[in-house]
Amino acid sequence: MARIERLYHSSGGRHVGLIFLLNEKSPKNNGTVDFMNLQASVLANFEMQILPLFGAELLLKTLMSFQQQLVYSREALDQTQKLKSVTALLPYCSTNPPIPEHLRNVLSDVCHSIPGLAQAATTREGQEGLRQWLPETGEAEDIIGFWEQEFVV
Repeated sequence: MARIERLYHSSGGRHVGLIFLLNEKSPKNNGTVDFMNLQASVLANFEMQILPLFGAELLLKTLMSFQQQLVYSREALDQTQKLKSVTALLPYCSTNPPIPEHLRNVLSDVCHSIPGLAQAATTREGQEGLRQWLPETGEAEDIIGFWEQEFVV
């Protein structure tokens, strides 16, 4: 367990995993019980992938699959972080913050990013669109005013 702990902490628990070679030649069991015991002991202490290896010839394929999984999970995490930053900043892009939730939902559907909202608020066509999407509340003028103040030099 000490070696597993060192492996886990060597990279802060990110991008690490264990490969467990199942015993493919044993007539009694193929190592599945041992694999499950390892999972139970490791997952109780660490959040770490344990990859079953069914044969030595599959090592490269298993490693490549694990690497792809890391790339996809990192890309998904990056997208999630971008969305969180947009939703965190959007309520305050007004001279009269916070923008109400319903209007934030409308804005996030129409302007998919903060730069997109800034462009809408600083161009004539975009301002007309904001006034059309937010017609009754005066919130469009507050958003336009915010971005006008933001770019004053």
